[in-house]
Amino acid sequence: AFSTHNGLWSAFGLHPILNLVERMVPGASLRAVLTKTAMQLAVMDPLLYLPSVYVGNGLLLGDDFAAIFAKAQAEFLPTTVWMWKFWSPVTVIQFRFVPVRHQANFINAVDAAWLVLLSVLYNAEQTPAPPSA
Repeated sequence: AFSTHNGLWSAFGLHPILNLVERMVPGASLRAVLTKTAMQLAVMDPLLYLPSVYVGNGLLLGDDFAAIFAKAQAEFLPTTVWMWKFWSPVTVIQFRFVPVRHQANFINAVDAAWLVLLSVLYNAEQTPAPPSA
């Protein structure tokens, strides 16, 4: 489910958003990098990406909207904090050193590790407890 969501997000969400951000805040100066990073971490990720993760993955897994909303509501803040911890340095590197035409590919490369972490967080309550001795 996460791979399917990631592919769709990359193709239809990430490329247009990164191009828009570059038009809004052109360049790779320190000010531009910090502005773009703030936009991504404070607006794009928690308001666009993360909700799409919960809706997309929930639907792909066969959950109804009530279950998706309940899961997202319960996990939104801790997942957002993990997202900020993981993606803050990556985002600075991305906006400072990676040309905009390659940023989605850079994000996809780093995304492999993120998806493992996100999958663990998303499925944490579904993991069976080890048998007691």
